[in-house]
Amino acid sequence: MLPKRHKAGSHWRILVHERIGKSYGKQIEDSHENYKEHTEFDELVIDEWLHLEQMDTNHWWMRLGPLMVHVTVGERGEARTIQVGEDFSPDEGWILDETQDAYIWKKT
Repeated sequence: MLPKRHKAGSHWRILVHERIGKSYGKQIEDSHENYKEHTEFDELVIDEWLHLEQMDTNHWWMRLGPLMVHVTVGERGEARTIQVGEDFSPDEGWILDETQDAYIWKKT
């Protein structure tokens, strides 16, 4: 028997906190469990630095600062392929610092 096909975006959860001065107040949590069975997560945008969007059934696109990420999701909800590229021009003020153990993009 084949395993049940997982639909990309069908399981999701968000959590936000109310800020009161320098501390946090109540938290607000939501998930796919509070909606109809066929509800899917589609898009998340936070300020200008993060944009995640479902482009097709199993294709997700994300802009994370100066990076552009494409993810293909498999039948069980796992990432099958991940492609990372740069989505900026040098005049936007981003430089790549390769002196660390990881790639670090810095705003100049």
